[in-house]
Amino acid sequence: MTPGLVSIIIPHFNREELVKETILSALNQEYSPIEIIIIDDNSTEESFKSLQNFVYSQKSKITIKLLKNQKKGAQAARNLGYQKSQGEFIQFLDSDDVLLSNKLIDEVLILRENQTLDLVYSKCQFFDEIGLKPEYWGRKLDGTHLDYFEFSWQTMCAIYRKTFLEKVGLWNEELIINQDWEFSIRCILEGANCHFIPHVHSHIRAHSGESIGKGLTEKKIDGKLAATNAIFQKTKEKNLLNKRLINKYVKRYSFIILSYNAASSFDKSEKILQQKKAIFPYILSKFLMIKSSFIARLIFKLYKPLN
Repeated sequence: MTPGLVSIIIPHFNREELVKETILSALNQEYSPIEIIIIDDNSTEESFKSLQNFVYSQKSKITIKLLKNQKKGAQAARNLGYQKSQGEFIQFLDSDDVLLSNKLIDEVLILRENQTLDLVYSKCQFFDEIGLKPEYWGRKLDGTHLDYFEFSWQTMCAIYRKTFLEKVGLWNEELIINQDWEFSIRCILEGANCHFIPHVHSHIRAHSGESIGKGLTEKKIDGKLAATNAIFQKTKEKNLLNKRLINKYVKRYSFIILSYNAASSFDKSEKILQQKKAIFPYILSKFLMIKSSFIARLIFKLYKPLN
């Protein structure tokens, strides 16, 4: 581990044009020292070659490592990048998002001044091909039980002390959706000492039409269920469930049940039964246990997807 060094870890898969802006935002940081570790998750040969040429063309004193991985998903790529990192601090950055130039210098300064902090995070603002959008992400922890449910920071919003990640563990490679929600809540459940900066330090790309409701698949719903189960069980183990949290989870599990019912391409009866059993102890009314796939699809269209 190199004191003061920030390792920026970027997973990549067939986004050679978008990731160039991401890499440049890392190279343009006011802070130093930095290393950039890009893990290519088995992109096409053409995509990888384009990225490789771009990396080699950069005239910078910052070390850029470009490594290939077998296609195992963004979580596995982040974990491999972490294993190859030398930094005292870790910044995860998705291949379509960007950091503002003052992000690291502002946040590392706070980590250095307060050695008890495990991570510092700030707000991000959404953007698309037109420009910045009026939506933001970033919630200050308020000390209530909702801290153990609400998605307080996106992947690029936080910078972590490496020693903390060694304690809390890395990304869950079994999850294909909601892995960032699971990771951030797990950090809080493990007692992370966090500091929130109420300013925008990064931009997150808004992709049109993306939600669990678009193109329901068994794998996608299973992933949401696995992430929810992981955090729900850990919250129960730590005796942190209260009425407000239970209500949140009832809604989330009900949404998953609706998702299974609304999808028609696979047999989901056993999974629906399992989820009904999981949340029956926490509800007074069974009206959410919808058996009609037609009604489920109708409600699903009107239901705002949870994170």
